[in-house]
Amino acid sequence: MYKKLCRAAGIIIYRRRQDRNELLGLKALPHLQSRSNGIYDIPKGMIDKNETPEDCARRECYEETSLRPATFTAGPHKSGLLWTWLSECDEMPTLKINPTTGQKEHLGYTWLSIDDIIENCLDYLRPSLVWAKKVLEDNDNTLTRK
Repeated sequence: MYKKLCRAAGIIIYRRRQDRNELLGLKALPHLQSRSNGIYDIPKGMIDKNETPEDCARRECYEETSLRPATFTAGPHKSGLLWTWLSECDEMPTLKINPTTGQKEHLGYTWLSIDDIIENCLDYLRPSLVWAKKVLEDNDNTLTRK
């Protein structure tokens, strides 16, 4: 049903630390770093048959990080066939093995400034991360005006 519009979905996870936003960066495997000219990934994956993009994003986030964000701050952002949502989550991730392949999908994780992850992400994620930066900056500006 969604396959022509969306083939993969994910969640950009952020948290607030000392009045600034940090985004969760998953360290990509070396072959993906080389292929996509970057270091950091986000929790995301391919949509299964009869799955909505939002269901896929939630499933992949849990499968890859053990995180279950309760709500979305914004989204979806549509970049090509990838749809992403933005969600605040202050829990610590636990990286998991892919249940289908039995392989690790990421080498580790770190919390990064928005500019650091944009500069060092897998290249196809950049439009989604730039969108997330704008949403978070707009939210921060709204809060400071109150």
